[in-house]
Amino acid sequence: MHILACFQIQVKFSRTKTTPGLVVKVNLTDFTRVSAITTSGNNLASALEKGDFAYFGSDFFPGSVVKVNLTDFTEADVLPLEDNEGSLFSAVLSGQFAYFGCSTTPGIIVKVNLTDFTRVENLTLNSDENTLQTAVSKDDFAYFG
Repeated sequence: MHILACFQIQVKFSRTKTTPGLVVKVNLTDFTRVSAITTSGNNLASALEKGDFAYFGSDFFPGSVVKVNLTDFTEADVLPLEDNEGSLFSAVLSGQFAYFGCSTTPGIIVKVNLTDFTRVENLTLNSDENTLQTAVSKDDFAYFG
């Protein structure tokens, strides 16, 4: 059994912060680090697994979703999102779709089709429903907090 973790590596240049997203593979049987890859995503903040792929949401503006092939542990693709869709701190999976919660004001939920890896649409929440940082799903519902 393995687990994937995402880390932020911060490098500061003048007033600009750039942070390549690092994904680390850990063997849970003997609890050792196996390997790591640097992705083209920035500040990876959330993760989902479906089949042979993992999907990592970035904490950046505009945000992006990084698709990682778990079989050969390589970056498979990157999906850029809209300018106001970023800080993807939470995510849930339902069927062929992933729903990423943005830590924005107001909160935004971005729907991504994992079959063809495309952005489908977003849902902007009410003005007092902000900074989505956690999420769970049950049946046909997702709960963002």
